[in-house]
Amino acid sequence: MGNIKLIHKNDNLAKKVRLFYAIFSILFLSIGFLIYLLFRDSKLLFFDWINFNVSKNIVLNINNNVNNIILYNLPDGLWILSGIMFIRIIWFNKIKLCNIYIISFSFIAIILEILQLLPYIPGTFDILDIITMISFVLFEQLIFYFKEILLL
Repeated sequence: MGNIKLIHKNDNLAKKVRLFYAIFSILFLSIGFLIYLLFRDSKLLFFDWINFNVSKNIVLNINNNVNNIILYNLPDGLWILSGIMFIRIIWFNKIKLCNIYIISFSFIAIILEILQLLPYIPGTFDILDIITMISFVLFEQLIFYFKEILLL
């Protein structure tokens, strides 16, 4: 009987974690897009990709470091966090495979940022983007590690 309760408890925890990850994955992805849509220059390649003409976005003239990080680096962190959370939802019960996909996804994101140093890759290289992405990857690992405490 004790094993049945343990399995049932683990099943409920897995459902809670997956739901938590699904909600926050969508939320983080949306916030990253909203930052771009509302506060970034409409001449960015991003707007061509989504075939969206933004003529009335709020472009802020900012010189403060905190605002710069929020507007220019935070979206990358939010997007990588959202992607990792999505991967975690799909391969939740296969930890080793999940970790391989998370490492691969993170590595590709960081390599794409580094490749912006080359003239053929669109975008502007920013070391703070890499630091932000790595920070958010580590943040997700902490969330996953402490999931039992967070969702009790």
